[in-house]
Amino acid sequence: MAVNDYQKFNYGISSKPFGQETVSGDLGFVKVLDDIIFLSAIDVAGHGIKAAKIARTILSFLQMNCSMNLPELVKKLHESLKGTRGCAGSFCRINISDFELEYLGVGDTKAKVFGEDDKNFFNRPGIIGYVLPTLKCQNYTLKYSDVLVCHSDGVKSHFQINSLHIGKNESSLTIAKSIISQYGKESDDSICVVLKREK
Repeated sequence: MAVNDYQKFNYGISSKPFGQETVSGDLGFVKVLDDIIFLSAIDVAGHGIKAAKIARTILSFLQMNCSMNLPELVKKLHESLKGTRGCAGSFCRINISDFELEYLGVGDTKAKVFGEDDKNFFNRPGIIGYVLPTLKCQNYTLKYSDVLVCHSDGVKSHFQINSLHIGKNESSLTIAKSIISQYGKESDDSICVVLKREK
């Protein structure tokens, strides 16, 4: 899926299940609200039908609660997942008017901005639903042509946008598909969520 909003952002999601599985425990979610874009990449522990069932529960939760501030959202998600295998997650809120990005990450998902000034975001160790760390948000102002990439650990993390062998002006969806195709591991579910600032 890829959507342009107010001609300011373009985003896309691509995923691949582990091995011969037909469903995945990795989840990408984007929702445009009145003045923000909420974006998340989720990695449920394990894979297959059981992980996919938890991912569907998380999707419903995010659809209902993505307007909350990030620490409150993650704390509430943690409570709702107690007794399950839990998940890792990257969570972003982007202000549509001024391009301010707020990030919160727990566990082994990854997030990075590729652009004039690359920016790595750091996750606190933990498992949402099992052991929740102290939550602290990180902030960054997206610049023109910046590309935000969030992905699970089913994607090899050491890549650069210019290594994807695609055109400079490709859509977020094309970038996400290329990352999964070239860097998705065969030994795990994988998800990649990409957002570009257009102007």
